[in-house]
Amino acid sequence: MASSKNRTLPLFVQQTAEHVPLSQRKLVLVHLTGGNDGLNTIVPTQQDAYYRLRPNLGIKAKDTFSIGTDYGLHLSLESLMPWYEKGFINILHNIGYPNPSRSHFKSIDVWKTASGDVNKLYETGWIGRYLDAECTSKERTTFKAIELSEELSLCLKGDYKFGISFESPAALYNSLSSPMMKKNITRYKHINQPENELLDYIYQTVHQGQKKMRAFRKAHKKADLGLDFPRTSIGTDLKNVAEIIQCHDETQVFYVSFGSFDTHARQAHRHSKLLSQFAQGLNIFIDSLAKMNRLHEVCVLVFSEFGRRVKENGSKGTDHGAGNVSFVVSPHLNRAGVYNELIDLEKLSDGDVGFTIDFRQIYATILEDWLETDSELILNGRFDKLPLFKRLEYVV
Repeated sequence: MASSKNRTLPLFVQQTAEHVPLSQRKLVLVHLTGGNDGLNTIVPTQQDAYYRLRPNLGIKAKDTFSIGTDYGLHLSLESLMPWYEKGFINILHNIGYPNPSRSHFKSIDVWKTASGDVNKLYETGWIGRYLDAECTSKERTTFKAIELSEELSLCLKGDYKFGISFESPAALYNSLSSPMMKKNITRYKHINQPENELLDYIYQTVHQGQKKMRAFRKAHKKADLGLDFPRTSIGTDLKNVAEIIQCHDETQVFYVSFGSFDTHARQAHRHSKLLSQFAQGLNIFIDSLAKMNRLHEVCVLVFSEFGRRVKENGSKGTDHGAGNVSFVVSPHLNRAGVYNELIDLEKLSDGDVGFTIDFRQIYATILEDWLETDSELILNGRFDKLPLFKRLEYVV
């Protein structure tokens, strides 16, 4: 049975509930794009059906890190084992929604909007609606939610308020400092009657961003985490997130994407490499938060738009599936480790892992117990919360 290497853990906050101002609570969303294979991430080592349906891809128990009697962690996730053993990681099985779609675009739109129905997608994202509900002034929204990407996704778009997207603080600074951008903002400031409320909001947000960007960029350049992040896309994005957390308290939600995990052929090597990059990036990110004594302020949700089919295909890969595994990372977990059991793989739903937890239950839990807001208003419905977090003492 494989075991994690012994190493000295960095200093970190105690798991007990702490006095943390609500304004300092942060949520980091990590999207593993393309449909991560949850069954080869958290391996069901005691289910014969798994090995029968995956004669080539099935990972033997001896080739995993044991996490209890029924599961093994993929060896590429080695760097996360110390955090798992310390109780900072929850593993949730069978995450999905009714009548799932195997289309990447439709399924991720379901997750981003929290619609739960591919035929009735909302036009706004669940974080965008959170901004609509919680941000009472334009000033507060400029850097309230950040996506590390060239383009802002639907998740961070509300009816009236939006997050902001950029590849790096340097890229944002260069964009907002361009002569064309300055010219357009100057021209707009001289308009007495805005063309419409939404356009006015966009220009005001960009204008506020320009005013704040110099200080933001200056503080970011001084950020010093004292750690070497891996030079991968996930490593770079999480390094930027950590530096922003270190120097800029306004941001509350971060959105990061990494992949693609769309492993239709020759999955074993590719999946292993992707998981290794993900784990190394997340490990250093957690480590950096701990070293700056900010880990107690952060909750991380790792998810993918769907899982893979249980039966491997003829190309030693897996095709689009349904129910999947998600991770919640926090020092405030009520019950760390494996949160719930994977379904019996002898009882599949059209060849897929079915769902026993609606992903909107995770959202509802985070919204209410972590961000202290009305989940029913934001999710357009009531979803049973999960007992993920310990009772927290908040300071307003």
